[in-house]
Amino acid sequence: MACAETVIDPLLVAAIDFGTTFSGYAFAFKGDYQEDPLKISGYTWTLGSTAGLSLKTPTCVLFDHNGEFHSFGAEAEEKYTTLAEDDAHANWYFFRRFKMQLYRNHEIPRDLTIEDDKGKHLPALTIISACINYLRDHLTKQITKKDLPVKKTEITWVLTVPAIWSDPAKQFMREAAVKGGIPNSQLMLALEPEAASIYCKHLPVERLAAGANSALGAFSPGTKYLILDAGGGTVDITVQEVQTDGTIKQLYMANGGDWGGTKVDQAFEEYLMELAGPETIYKFRDEDKAGHLDLCREIEIKKRQIKPDQTSKVTFKVPITLSEIFERDKGTNFRESLASSKKVRWVGDKLRVDPDVARGFFDNACQHIIQHLKGIFDEAKVRGTNTILMVGGFSESPMLRDAVEKGFPGKTIIIPQESGLAVLKGAVQYGYEPRIISTRICKFTYGVKVSRNFTKGDPESKKFVVDGTSKCNDCFSRHVEIGQAVDINEAFEEHVYGTLYADQTAMGVSIYTSTEKDPRYTDDPSCRYLGELTVNMSDTRGGKNRKISVQLTFGGTEIEVKATNKGTGEETIAKLNFLRELSKVFMLEGENGLQMPAIKVFAESIKFLRTHFEDHIRNKASEIKPRDVEWVLTVPAIWPDPAKKFMKEAANAGGIPNSRLILALEPEAASIYCKNLPVDRTLSSGGRSTLDAFAPGTQYLILDAGGGTVDITVQEIKDDGDIKQIYMANGGDWGGTKVDEAFDEFLTDIVGSDTVDKFRKDDKVDYLGLCREFEVKKRSIRPDSTAKITIRIPLSLSERFQEVKGVSLKSSFKSNKSMSWVGDKLRVDPDTAKKFFEEPCQRIVDHLKDLFQKGAVVDTDIILMVGGFSESQMLQEAIKSAFQSKTVIIPEDAGLAVLKGAVQFGFNPKIISPRIIRLE
Repeated sequence: MACAETVIDPLLVAAIDFGTTFSGYAFAFKGDYQEDPLKISGYTWTLGSTAGLSLKTPTCVLFDHNGEFHSFGAEAEEKYTTLAEDDAHANWYFFRRFKMQLYRNHEIPRDLTIEDDKGKHLPALTIISACINYLRDHLTKQITKKDLPVKKTEITWVLTVPAIWSDPAKQFMREAAVKGGIPNSQLMLALEPEAASIYCKHLPVERLAAGANSALGAFSPGTKYLILDAGGGTVDITVQEVQTDGTIKQLYMANGGDWGGTKVDQAFEEYLMELAGPETIYKFRDEDKAGHLDLCREIEIKKRQIKPDQTSKVTFKVPITLSEIFERDKGTNFRESLASSKKVRWVGDKLRVDPDVARGFFDNACQHIIQHLKGIFDEAKVRGTNTILMVGGFSESPMLRDAVEKGFPGKTIIIPQESGLAVLKGAVQYGYEPRIISTRICKFTYGVKVSRNFTKGDPESKKFVVDGTSKCNDCFSRHVEIGQAVDINEAFEEHVYGTLYADQTAMGVSIYTSTEKDPRYTDDPSCRYLGELTVNMSDTRGGKNRKISVQLTFGGTEIEVKATNKGTGEETIAKLNFLRELSKVFMLEGENGLQMPAIKVFAESIKFLRTHFEDHIRNKASEIKPRDVEWVLTVPAIWPDPAKKFMKEAANAGGIPNSRLILALEPEAASIYCKNLPVDRTLSSGGRSTLDAFAPGTQYLILDAGGGTVDITVQEIKDDGDIKQIYMANGGDWGGTKVDEAFDEFLTDIVGSDTVDKFRKDDKVDYLGLCREFEVKKRSIRPDSTAKITIRIPLSLSERFQEVKGVSLKSSFKSNKSMSWVGDKLRVDPDTAKKFFEEPCQRIVDHLKDLFQKGAVVDTDIILMVGGFSESQMLQEAIKSAFQSKTVIIPEDAGLAVLKGAVQFGFNPKIISPRIIRLE
């Protein structure tokens, strides 16, 4: 990753604290800071419809139906509430509390997407950069309003990030900030607990709330203290020591977890589910977005007021729609359903909860934090640390304060007056004094992937030969060890590496991390790939004697890697790409548990089909050259953009040039095929001829039911014969494999999961044969079937059963009306076999029913069924029965409609005109 150079002498430092629940900014002019480091300004936000003002606003962002930024913070909440109340919110995107996505994803693809409250996606980089851009622009306008003389180039920007975040997450935030209008050369990242520590170090003693001892000596030289930065999403913990020169040295590496204040919110919502039932709560969220948002605000306020010594009930104002939904679905009054409980009462639109119950909402988060702290205080490097500095919004909770005080009665607990603002204001101070943090502890072992001479004990799989010498691949060359103290901007000892081949013109330096102190190989389970830089070695005159040196600089919030060509002196500074593309991080697991990059699996599959086709064409028409071929690759319409991009990259890797590749959305391809079919090659129901199904002005729903996904879209034929999409692509994973899963569960019920697991593991060929057997048999199951379905079961399954259970399958099996065992055949009652189809058919029907209620779809009376699963008579009957007033059209080759339509799409891609925007 590039380590940005900040402006040398900034006139203004502006900090942005982008939090899980709340965000804000603060700034200080150089003159003011030099006079008083606590003279830091911010902006006082109005908290929407809730009473009060704050230096932070909710981390919520709203995008319109085109995916364009609309508003941020309380303004976004208010606008979305208004839209929801008017039932006009369906096509908007509302995101809240999404920062945790960067913590939960260890591998962060640059094209990571985030799901909004309705299940729609936008790129994470778009979302976060829009938020940062809004805060940057808001701050800039405030400075302009005050007519303060400062140029944009005279500002240093500081963006806070949790110390426990990974390097990819930090890079992601840097890229989001740059996209949000902050020049990379003027941007610094500040680790949140460190920023808070700097702020508290500057506070006078009267502004620190201390425990048993005075806070006066808390920041004197030689003092050790643990920083507990408890925010909305994460809890960041580190241990520091004040040096004699006033700088701060880290003693124990940053650690923590996702035990922030939102855990309390989750506990309350789980409690509400116990009272009203999950179905009621889910419907409440979906049907009353405005009410749910109001409830979230209510919880946020009330959880700050709950105290450990509270004796009165805690009252939560709950939207009346929740009780209305409960009564509608359960057929009973919500208040009456709670009448027998002494712990909770429903009065009007208020839930009155016993104080013991309310305190219980904090148990999970507080216990996690206390247990984690106890483990840290047992570490040798932390012993002698007697001060705990509590900062972050969650630290303002009386419940968490009490838990820490009771958990550590012998420690001095220090809580600044504005603990929720300590990170934000400390980040401004860090911008003026970045060198105040002198030493950090490495969270990982860092090293380089190398090849060395093969030695005894090395795996044979890593062995290769160069010029007669056996070499070992994938070796880990350690540069810095986990837990090692590193000074800020300290350049560690150079490691020198040589070229492997005499004619090598470049050398790739791949950087890896490990949670082990001394890993042996880069593919050990503890290791992760970080990034790579390439060193130019175009001068080959030195042959295999050419060398490069690699030097890592640690200690800052980011890492710099420098490689030097020892022969020419040319330096390459690493711009490590910690943000992995989906194609580089996505792994697939084989039947034997071994993993392989998904890009390789897909690319090789596409390559096989491509070469098979080329061989076939060559035998038929030798004059056709590869450059004459235009390739079309089909993808589900419901797939997000990263998945489509992944398939394109896989096709490129499989030998299909990007310039000759088109992606076709599967339901659209099927629609094109059916549009060209003569009437006698389709099956129709509903009393309507298929002849006019594709006449101008006709609307029809395409149900593309494949093996894995069900892709649905609604289209209309235009006057010129082109196809217009009138409702965005939608669907789910309700394809034919759901039937296979149901059979698998049925078999597991008969012989036990341990037997099935052993059968899969030990008899892969037979297991594959059974899968093929059922794939054939499930197509013969019909709604009017009266005969039993016979499925041949491999003998090896019986053998595995006897090994596991100690008895024969035949002797333990009891035939009944629903099934019988004859020789190596399982005979299943037709009603039982039909039940295998229940879940996918019901989910498809339910989804279609909801869809036909939509305004744009309500007049659509044709259903076009395509895809392999559409050939199932069970699904056909389910659709026809559920939608008797609709015309259901099924082409003769429903399973080939997508494939053949893709060929037609390749010749006329413009036949699909407008699409409904579905940003991912």
